[in-house]
Order: sequence, then C-alpha cells, then structure tokens
Amino acid sequence: MPLPAHWATVALGNLVDIHDTARIPLNKRQRLKFRGPFPYYGANGIVDHVADYLFDGVFVLIAEDGGHFDDPTRTVANKVEGRFWVNNHAHVVRAREGVDPAFLAYALRTVNWMDYVGGSTRLKLTQASLKTLPVPLTSTAEQVRLATRLTEALATAEKAAEALKRASNLIDAYRVSVLTVALSAVNTRRRRAHPDNPDWTEARLGDLVEALDYGSSAKSAKIGAVPVLRMGNIKDGRLEWGDLVYTSDPREIEKYRLNRGDVLFNRTNSAELVGKTALYDDDRPAIHAGYLIRIVCSPVLSPAFLTYLLNGPDARAYFAQVRSDGVNQSNINATKLANLRFRLPPLEEQDKIVRSLDRAFAWVEDMHKHIEASTALLARLKIGVVTKGFQGELTAIEPADEHVGLLLTRLASETAEARADRLAADRGTVIRRPTKKWPGGVRSLTVDQVAETDLREGLVALGGEASAADLWAVSGLAIETFYKQLRSEIIAGRIRESAEKGRLVASDAA
Repeated sequence: MPLPAHWATVALGNLVDIHDTARIPLNKRQRLKFRGPFPYYGANGIVDHVADYLFDGVFVLIAEDGGHFDDPTRTVANKVEGRFWVNNHAHVVRAREGVDPAFLAYALRTVNWMDYVGGSTRLKLTQASLKTLPVPLTSTAEQVRLATRLTEALATAEKAAEALKRASNLIDAYRVSVLTVALSAVNTRRRRAHPDNPDWTEARLGDLVEALDYGSSAKSAKIGAVPVLRMGNIKDGRLEWGDLVYTSDPREIEKYRLNRGDVLFNRTNSAELVGKTALYDDDRPAIHAGYLIRIVCSPVLSPAFLTYLLNGPDARAYFAQVRSDGVNQSNINATKLANLRFRLPPLEEQDKIVRSLDRAFAWVEDMHKHIEASTALLARLKIGVVTKGFQGELTAIEPADEHVGLLLTRLASETAEARADRLAADRGTVIRRPTKKWPGGVRSLTVDQVAETDLREGLVALGGEASAADLWAVSGLAIETFYKQLRSEIIAGRIRESAEKGRLVASDAA
C-alpha cells in the first residue's frame, strides 16, 4: 500500500514494549472459581471475566495463535484500556512515547498477516515475527488526527453492524416462535373441523422408530469413494455438504450407508450444540460418523416432522436436562434419546406442519442471506476506510507537525538504562502480579489445574531461549510442578536443552 511521502515504515519492535511475560493463563475451571468484574482476554477479544487484573493502562493486544490471520475483514490487533487479564494466546504491547495506541491498532490492520505467521494446523505469530511487523508511521500529531477520524468513521459502521446483528437475532427469535407454535397441539386443533377430537397422543420416541444406530468410528480420509457426514455438517437443522471427509472401505460403506429419510442426531458436542439434528434427504451416497446417531422412523412418524421436533424448544429443554457434561463436551446417548416424550399428531397433521414450517424457514433462510451479504459489504467498507486513511486521504500534514524522522530519532536514542528504568516503572504501575488470592495462588498451581499453562509459550515470550531459572520465574508454577511439566514438554519435543548447560530452547524458535 503506497504511503504519503512524509510517512515512514517502521518495524513494530522499535515502537512498542512487549509484555508477554506478564500474562497468566487460567483454564475454564479456574475462571469458574474466580468470577469477577475484570475482562479476561484471549486471541480474539474477551473470553471471560475474573476477579483480579494483570494490566492497568492502555495497551494493544495482538493475537499470537488462534487469530483471524487469514481473514482481512476481522481484526487481529485491538486497543485495550483499563484493568484486565490476558492469557497466553495474545501478545501484549505498550506503545512507546510518541506512538498513539489507537493509531497503532489501526496501522496494524494494514499488515498482511499471512506473511508473518507460521504453523501447519494452527496459525501462530511468534514474538520474533511480531517485532518485524511493518507499521506505517507519521508524526504524533497526525497519528492522533487520523485515529480520531477513523474512530468516528468506523463508529457509524459499528452501529450498522449492531443493527444487522439485532435483525439477525430477531429473525432467529421468530424462527423459534414459529417452531414452538407449529408443534403446539392447541394451535393445530384450532385449524381442524373438530377441535375436541383427541388426535394428538402422548408418545415415546423409542416406540416410534425402527433403529437408533451409532455411526462409524473408523478414520476418514480427505479423498475417497463416499462422504462421511460429521457433526460439523449439521447446521440450522440442515445438512451442509462442505468440509467433507471420505471413506473407501466397502465394509464401512455397507454397514453405515444412509438412506433417504434417515434423521441424523448429533450425540456429542458442546453443551450448546449437542442434540442438533438434520434430515438426510439426498441422492448422494454417504455414511455417518460416530458422533451421530441415525434414526430410522417407523411409518407413523414423519422424518421431516421429527427433525423439526428434535430441533424444537421442548426437545432442546429435555436434552439440556439429560445430557452428560464433560470438561469440553456433552453427550446424549441413544437410551436417553429414545426416552424423549412428546405429543404426536396423526401423520396427515405432521405433513401439514412440515409444509408450514418449510415455508416459514425458507423465508428465514432468505433473510439471513440478505443480512450476511450486508454484513460482508460492511466489512469491506471498513477495510476501505482504513486503507484510505493510511493512503493519506483522511488527513494532511500541518505546519506545526514535526517530521516523523525526529520521532524515530528520539525512539532510537533511548539508552539501555533509560529503557530499564521505564520498564521497571511500568511493572510498578500498569503491569502487576495479582494481589488477590486466585485459584491455586501464584506459585502453587498443579499440572491439572493449569492445562493452559505452556512452558514452551513462556520460552517463546522470552525470545525463544532462556535459562531454566528464568522460565520458572515467569511460569507461576510451584518448583516441583514446573520440573514435571518441563520434563513432559521435553519428552514431547516441544522444548529441548541447549548446548549451553542450564539453558532451554523452544523447539521451533531456536
């Protein structure tokens, strides 16, 4: 992107102080015991709220891993102000004097992140790469003017985005309302000639199906003869044929082949998503994976009606009561599914309900497509506004502005002693260790309590190499726990011992 002639491009490491060593990750179990008013940040924003804080000031948080590096419409760097806690999935930087934090966060939106991240399965921005990020820079006064203009312009876009989100939520609420009413025996009887006719009966799902079959547990491949439908292929009550895996094993295909009219129930997922259901109504051959249960309906139960029923509020409430919750996922087995009780209309009434819901849901889907298109357009407009700002179209140089070269000279001339004094002052004010008692304390956490504590990440934060003593100092672990975890990470190949005695090296940061 061409910059105005009076601007410069500077490596981020020359403009900020990096405070990654002050981060402390808390796992979900810890956070449940440590609820409070302070935001707990991860790679892409606020994850939770906790009872204490690590930082108190104005910072820029930049995703380290798990960020939206490959999506230019999503932000990777954000200005954060006030008191907050940060885990080890976001870099924490503090702008040096003369660099406006809001401007810096906007400037980082011009970075092509894919040129600086690595990793085959999870993209990661190492601290070494972080320091080399090219940042457009101008005088402090123009930085402030541009940040103000961008904030004003993007505030309007944010209001529009919020309006679109509210519209989407209203449509979702309409969807639930329509589903609830359609599955109500009282409502359908009002449309019948004989409203007192007892045509709805109490039913148990297990008595109305011919089979409840678990899917294949065999390993799938990226290419093959037949798709293997997984829980990710069920969305909003429908099957999506993207992100497919395959099998070519004839025994698996024969055993788990799906037939038109089979209902697929997601038995294992997060607490919010477990139980989502879709109808297989396709001519494309497929089998189902192990986290799905195939329901084969008897002649008195419409598969399409059952799909709507299982996605309806009453069934969802039942699943919330009977599911088994683990640390990261919940489960509803076939026995619990079979015990679902509901009011069953005659088959003719089931078909009427399905036709009515099909029409209503087609409108809902059409509205969501319009909202998604508008949201995508708005995201592109926001990119355009930022681009114009950094091409000099929103601000201009003013007579009182100093040249950016003078700012860079001041930054470069800071002595090591002055920098050390400044960082020490920061540690006493805006950066701190928690003073309140939090689960496990600062140096008494056990390995199972700190599943998110990662010694290799600590090494990367220290520049990729450090002494065992320095790594222990930033880990927040008891000494016995530290060496247990260190040993496990060395065995796993995540950390190796340096040729220099007593020093450790992060496996991919040497």
